[in-house]
Amino acid sequence: MNSKTLSPLLVALLLVVGCTPNETSQAETPSASQTPTIDSLPVSTPEPSPPANPLMEAEDIAQGAIAITQSASSQSDWQTVVQQWERAIALLKSVPDSHPQKEAAEEKLVQYKKNLASAQKQANKKTPQPSVSSTATSRQAKATVTQSSKQTAQNPPSRSPSSNASPTIALVRHLNNIGAKMYGTYWCGACKWQREQFGAKFSKMKEIECDPRGKNAQPNLCKKAGVRAYPTWEINGQLIHPGALSLEKLADISGYSGDRDFR
Repeated sequence: MNSKTLSPLLVALLLVVGCTPNETSQAETPSASQTPTIDSLPVSTPEPSPPANPLMEAEDIAQGAIAITQSASSQSDWQTVVQQWERAIALLKSVPDSHPQKEAAEEKLVQYKKNLASAQKQANKKTPQPSVSSTATSRQAKATVTQSSKQTAQNPPSRSPSSNASPTIALVRHLNNIGAKMYGTYWCGACKWQREQFGAKFSKMKEIECDPRGKNAQPNLCKKAGVRAYPTWEINGQLIHPGALSLEKLADISGYSGDRDFR
């Protein structure tokens, strides 16, 4: 996915992306305030009870919205961002007046509303209709492609086995070859978004579950590595902390030099 031009407010927020555990708890024992946001990932124990702190959950949802914003490329993507901000705003409004962080919630509410407005503008942008001339050009191009396809079918080029791999599969193989791994949790919204960038191919990636309640959890490895937010990538021995990353950014950081037509 290609990143779109973002508003200054969203650009500023992109500097802090990911899911962060409660400050009073360790990475391997997140508080009950962090409601799981991933339904499809199997877990070894039941989901935790509803959060006692809506402010914490609102922050987690907001981080997920920021992560999606990094590579939103369609009205559907922006509509998802809008829904994330609406959920976060609803949670902030639910913080009771007696809550010790009520003032902080009010401050975040102002910012989240601005972010929502920016996302709504992107989601409401109309896709320009092709002109008559561009339509004619498109038809001509389509005819050319059809003719080229017929010629290719008659004289197929020789291809090596490696050339059959899609760019995403090639990136996955590259990341595995250099020992890259992702630290995450089953409940983290930004982690879910990161997995979705790879699609089904993410099953071939090395992921370490940091929540002891998750499937095949290895919280000690997360603690030993110094992981404090999710997701965190470890690439070439270095921890990458900006949170969820686009496939293009992962390719840049890891030194991937293959085809980048990630779809």
